[in-house]
Amino acid sequence: MKAVELAVPIVIFLAVGTLYVKPADACSVVGLDRHELDAEEQENDSIPPGRVTIASAEVLGRGKGPDCAGLGYSQTSCDDLGTIEMEITPASDDRTPTEKMGYRIEVVDGEPPVGLIPDYDVRAQGGGVLWLHWIDEAKDDQEPLDFTITIRAVDLGGNLGQISEPIEIRHPGSGGCSSAGGIPSEVLVLLLFLAAWRLSNRDLDK
Repeated sequence: MKAVELAVPIVIFLAVGTLYVKPADACSVVGLDRHELDAEEQENDSIPPGRVTIASAEVLGRGKGPDCAGLGYSQTSCDDLGTIEMEITPASDDRTPTEKMGYRIEVVDGEPPVGLIPDYDVRAQGGGVLWLHWIDEAKDDQEPLDFTITIRAVDLGGNLGQISEPIEIRHPGSGGCSSAGGIPSEVLVLLLFLAAWRLSNRDLDK
């Protein structure tokens, strides 16, 4: 009987542990394809593409800490990623088709997150969307963003188009996560385990 009573806190601890530790879900993101030049176009094309227009630039997500819920938490392998979506009006060109047009993103003011702006020319998804990702850390306390960029089109011959109008990208940052009653999940787990252990020891001493 005493062995059964002694096992009670261990069983509770293991049960709580299964609630507390939840496996991370797989992460899938849309990246940017590198713009490759064409040797024949480099020899025969000297006319630059038209000017690209940035229709919108929106911060879709920031890095975040584990989702706090009761006694446990959940997280995904994408929790440390920040994402910006830019919609553009593709530049026109006399020889390069829209889907093979490249774009050069340049920072003209402020400091973007490290790793956000590629150091190579890229191609847009579907000809008109640019997805930018960076490692934003898996935490809820995120710093604000405030920087300005421009974009230039690059055709298959390597000719650069005119610089777009600048667009400012801003985000206020984000605060922390709280669990039920404002008590962190790990504290609740520890308290539950200690309470069960104390009750078991009291029964054994009788």
